[in-house]
Amino acid sequence: MPMDSMFIDIGATSKAQVEQEFNIQIGDPITPRVEFERFPNDRYVSKAFDNRVGVAAMIEVGRNLSTIEKDLPVRLVLGATVQEEVGLRGARVMAQRIAPDYAIILEGPPADDTPGFNPDLVQGGIGRGCQIRLQDRSAILDPKLSNNVVQLAKEKAINLQIAMRNGGGTDAGAVHQSGHGVPCVAFGVPSRYIHTHHSMIDIRDYQEMIRLTTESILNFPSLIDPNTF
Repeated sequence: MPMDSMFIDIGATSKAQVEQEFNIQIGDPITPRVEFERFPNDRYVSKAFDNRVGVAAMIEVGRNLSTIEKDLPVRLVLGATVQEEVGLRGARVMAQRIAPDYAIILEGPPADDTPGFNPDLVQGGIGRGCQIRLQDRSAILDPKLSNNVVQLAKEKAINLQIAMRNGGGTDAGAVHQSGHGVPCVAFGVPSRYIHTHHSMIDIRDYQEMIRLTTESILNFPSLIDPNTF
């Protein structure tokens, strides 16, 4: 059903009641009323895990790093963006404002292990670890940086899934084209049923993304190619 054929029945009997009694006007946002729930087997269900899960992980990474007594090897900026789904708008503005040298993008990408999917083609199954995306429609992620992160994950025994996508995209699409070019890596917590009222993640994948992001920042000098610029 096309968007302009959909409606939400709120029980009103007239346009005047909607505007005057219910105080609802044209342009007011509407969000689904969904509870955050814990399911069996370390699964969690909520709306908008794409990309609340990335923002939550970013906050946890910041907390982890704040407890470290030594100085970080980088100047770290944490940023949450808006309007990725309608043109990477927030990421474009943030990249222009911060002018990063490198970027780690944290995502809630679609899982591909739901019933009906080909199990031989799964690159983002829930409960199988953090995903690193090497390519999608918006960006080809920096190969040197991505390969070094994969090696780091092996050394730290972090469960990792490697993904190549023909479609979809992340904020890296805008960030990597900003300024003089910004090498990026993209990590994700696979999420089933994204863009619906109820999406599902496995908390262990979330924890692995926090570990991988934290370790990547702590080991960043060894991950980058000094000849990039």
